[in-house]
Amino acid sequence: MSKSLDKLNKARYNYSSLFVMQDIQAPRSTALHPCAGQISTGVTWDQRRTADTVDRWKRLLELGAPRRFPARSEILREGERPRQLFLIDDGLVLLTRGVSDGGEGIMAMRLPGQFVCAWAWGLHMSYPVSARTAVPSRIHVIDEDEFQRRKRTDPEISELFEEALHFEISVSCAFIADMQVLRPEDRFQHLLTLFASLQGQAAQRGPVRLTMPLRDDEIAGVLGISQRHFARLRQKLYRAGTIRRVGPRTLLLRTRES
Repeated sequence: MSKSLDKLNKARYNYSSLFVMQDIQAPRSTALHPCAGQISTGVTWDQRRTADTVDRWKRLLELGAPRRFPARSEILREGERPRQLFLIDDGLVLLTRGVSDGGEGIMAMRLPGQFVCAWAWGLHMSYPVSARTAVPSRIHVIDEDEFQRRKRTDPEISELFEEALHFEISVSCAFIADMQVLRPEDRFQHLLTLFASLQGQAAQRGPVRLTMPLRDDEIAGVLGISQRHFARLRQKLYRAGTIRRVGPRTLLLRTRES
């Protein structure tokens, strides 16, 4: 058990450097929750470290140019057996699951530097979710046989892949914890902070000009609320001056420094 924990801690130290955690005061309602001190954070995406991670995979696997996918392209389908691995070079991917009314529920997001459902490949199981691009994206599509051959012969590939899987578990647990503990308003502000960092504006002082990469229904899905609830939430933040619409999909986000 201690050996496994050592590996997990190492993975979080190396691979999770893609994330930079910024403290945000926890909502009053979470004060007694045992995880409150860990999940009451704003998450930004470190572009430089993301590029370093992708470059490391390119070197180890001798990857060529990534494949370009238009927005809302299907990457993999729920129920299919994995035959390839997908490493995001640039863009945004949504993991979705079909619901009884014929629609879809958004389960999670995957960002640059992350694999898409690589754990399903590692466990030899069918995909429990589908995945599609939310915006135009560049993704490395890696043949499973070639990856397996290199993974068997290169310990660095095996170690980095294990770190990636541990990191995905950690991110998924944090997402579930946020859904259970944080208010939708706080989850939305965390999401805006993440989007700002993806657009290279996380460290900017003053109001941040932010292009929303997701449609309103997709944002509501990520937040785990109805579209009507999200519309009310957005109006509340408009009135508070936290956000201001300056274009069809463009917002000004007020930061602490602004």
